Amino acid sequence: MSDEESINSLSERNLVKKQRGAGDSPTAAELADARRKRQQAKSTNALGANIRVPTLVALCQELHLDIGSLQRQCKKLLLKKDLLDILEEWRILHGVTDANGTLTSTEHDEGSIVLGRTILEEIWKDQNRLELPSFVSPAPNRVGSEKRKLSADCYELG
Repeated sequence: MSDEESINSLSERNLVKKQRGAGDSPTAAELADARRKRQQAKSTNALGANIRVPTLVALCQELHLDIGSLQRQCKKLLLKKDLLDILEEWRILHGVTDANGTLTSTEHDEGSIVLGRTILEEIWKDQNRLELPSFVSPAPNRVGSEKRKLSADCYELG
């Protein structure tokens, strides 16, 4: 391969895989990921993992956190650490973590929440009203109230 072909090949790859720059606005997916991490991250370091500064700025603005005074105080661009400190204070203030940085909400420890409390309560009401044929086993009472997994194998018709 000639030098010119190598340069063209590199240029084509760079066009296909364009990296987001430090100043690029966050995408909707980046903001959604940051919101999820805001609630579920087990530490400040985990909160900031793979999140760019513009995304953290947008998240702070979304939460109406005052980052302008910090920016004026620093007289420079905000550092990721400064933004993470602000977000960690917000997490403590809103009960996501305690003062030691430990998650206080057990419902966010693993994975994401699929059904909220309101929907589960409606399911439980429906379970109480439902009449099943004798050959169908009922689902466990108050399914979703504890951390356990349901398997479809338990509910096969014989």
